[in-house]
Amino acid sequence: MAERALNAILTDINTQIKTVSFGSKITTWGLAYLQEKDEKTFPLVNEGNRNGHKVSWDDKYPLQTYHRILDVEKESDLSKGFGANAFRQRVYTMRLVGIGSRARITSAGYEDNQEIAKVISDALPSFLNTNEYLEVGDHEVIKQTVYDEEFAGVDQKKLSLEGIAFWIEYTLRINIC
Repeated sequence: MAERALNAILTDINTQIKTVSFGSKITTWGLAYLQEKDEKTFPLVNEGNRNGHKVSWDDKYPLQTYHRILDVEKESDLSKGFGANAFRQRVYTMRLVGIGSRARITSAGYEDNQEIAKVISDALPSFLNTNEYLEVGDHEVIKQTVYDEEFAGVDQKKLSLEGIAFWIEYTLRINIC
């Protein structure tokens, strides 16, 4: 089985995210890169043909999620290979970021940032197929930390109470041999 493109894998993960109870209110984006312009940082999703979508707070999107690569490694294990071929894995350290407006997702007063992050985290699949594994790592639910890292230089003070901002770090392991 050939190694699938990362975007195809992220599409499968996004499909799982949409299965949560408020999934119809989630706009899932694929891979984003942090872009800096005029001393402001924002995530930019590559849509192909030299087009990009700047992810920002927008009332028409109750919740948006996107993925970012934090690191990529290639690991080999000679003890698990066949013959002269070592077992190889591509390992992506990833971040799934969610931003949005709480009032547009839920009317329940108790459901806040960490609850929404937990529901999405629990929906992430452990196995995508026989060669692709996902392992959920740390969560960041302190909104200001998310704003400071993903949107450095952008004033988000007005979003402090109503805003949703979290990230879920995960490791994606893909067997390539």
